[in-house]
Amino acid sequence: MYTIRVEKPTTIGDVIERVFGKVDRAQLSRAKEALLSANPHLAHLRSLPAGSVIRVPQVPGARTDEAQPVQGPGDASLELARKGLKAFLGELTLSTDEEIKTVRMAQKYAAEMSSLRPTLPDFARSLEKRIALRGRAAEKSALATKQAIATLLKDLDRLAALRRSR
Repeated sequence: MYTIRVEKPTTIGDVIERVFGKVDRAQLSRAKEALLSANPHLAHLRSLPAGSVIRVPQVPGARTDEAQPVQGPGDASLELARKGLKAFLGELTLSTDEEIKTVRMAQKYAAEMSSLRPTLPDFARSLEKRIALRGRAAEKSALATKQAIATLLKDLDRLAALRRSR
């Protein structure tokens, strides 16, 4: 199935000729039936206004050389959502990487504080535990968010493919 955009006011017959070429009476009937089946909103129109987007189905025995995929508003919204998610994923990755660096640096400092353990044993153990928990939480959160964004991107791709197949 293809989609075309009508550039100037025209009739269904003109669209059929433009898309399917010169066809005999039987092919014309099949082409018109297929076109109206894919676009039931056109059945009551005498002419199609400029800018109309029409779904063009395959009709056995008829060519569809001029039919080209066209992006509609839904496609633009999907692309915008995809770009936004990818940008967010990039920012999240940078932020998470910084958080993990900070945690690792804190772990290093905590390890260097081992000389203070005899004087501040409870504080040192508590600090080490808090730093380790923060590191695990940051890594777990980043992984879950990245997986969720990857799933959303796949869902957007499936939705776009579904829209194109209609």
